[in-house]
Amino acid sequence: MVASLLLLSVLTGVITSVLTVHQLDLGINDPSDLRHARVVTVEPSTAAEFLQQRRLGYRAVSSLEEGLREVSEGRADAVVYDRPLLQHVAKKRFSTAVQVLSVSFQTQEYAIALAPDSP
Repeated sequence: MVASLLLLSVLTGVITSVLTVHQLDLGINDPSDLRHARVVTVEPSTAAEFLQQRRLGYRAVSSLEEGLREVSEGRADAVVYDRPLLQHVAKKRFSTAVQVLSVSFQTQEYAIALAPDSP
């Protein structure tokens, strides 16, 4: 009877774990996963060039906010754009409606120019 309870507990734990991981997996881990998603991006941008080079379909939007609105309202599955800008705008205006994944497809360097002696 004790062995049955242990076996049932282990089986329940495994099933619960598998279902939780499956629900958390958003299915986008590399660019090829975008082939089956409704993708939007701002055009012109390096993100649009990235998608074009890999022959990945997308719909162009005029601004990042518009793209995030498309995702939050269910008209698109993903926005491909610069990670720092995505994180900033998503957190500021869409924090409860969208999630920025930790997946990065192409690293880009940023620089900030300031006037001499600028605080």
